[in-house]
Amino acid sequence: MDNRNMAVEFGGKLIMAGDYREKIRKLLALAESPNEHEAEAALIKAHQLMAEHGLNVRDLREYTSQTVKKILTNIGYTKRRDPWIVLLSGILATNYCCKAYVSREKYKETKYIGFIGLEEDLNICIIVFKYAVDCITSGVRRVKRENKSYPVRERREFMNGYAYGYVHGIKNVLNRQAEKATETDISSELNQAEESEQKDNIGQSTELSGATRNKRNQPAVYDVFVDRENYLRGYKDGCKFDPDRRLAAADRNIILQEKLK
Repeated sequence: MDNRNMAVEFGGKLIMAGDYREKIRKLLALAESPNEHEAEAALIKAHQLMAEHGLNVRDLREYTSQTVKKILTNIGYTKRRDPWIVLLSGILATNYCCKAYVSREKYKETKYIGFIGLEEDLNICIIVFKYAVDCITSGVRRVKRENKSYPVRERREFMNGYAYGYVHGIKNVLNRQAEKATETDISSELNQAEESEQKDNIGQSTELSGATRNKRNQPAVYDVFVDRENYLRGYKDGCKFDPDRRLAAADRNIILQEKLK
């Protein structure tokens, strides 16, 4: 049965369109509503239509002649400070059809993250990257405050544990979206994670810490010690990461509009 001409009812309005892409774009237009509830509901409906009809970003895009751009961000890391940032950049770059790279000034320790890609992909990737960094650093600061009585080395393990857990939680969310897998309960995933040895994520674990090692097909990352309990805590928070629902209404609309062009 061809459902392309079916109407979609939303907010008491009937949206008629012969193309799913057009329906989604009209819903995204409603996402500009000053009513936060209506804007969020419109975005959810757009995602629902994409899932129902087996559409993904690549299906919906019409590639035109675009210039490949290279943008260096002001977000940096060192071997000791925020080493998880490079792993996050690689995961998001892959998801948004970009390539991550690092740049460092001569004789300086800090390396800065940059991205290469088509302009549309690049804009989306950088918006989500900066938002993810803000979310993770906020959680890391909270972990630091809660454990201020511990020695510096242990605090670093707690903080790195949370951060790497959050990054892998984001990766899990993106993988599930890409595969259009059936939504599963996050709590059941965490139970499974606690029962496994987490070989891919935290390596050989001890009572309080484990080693996160370089993974194939990801940017090189430093070997760091992480706290298992905080890793799982970060993973749980990372599984809730959803920039489309948590960014300001204008930014959410820009992201999805860029995806559908």
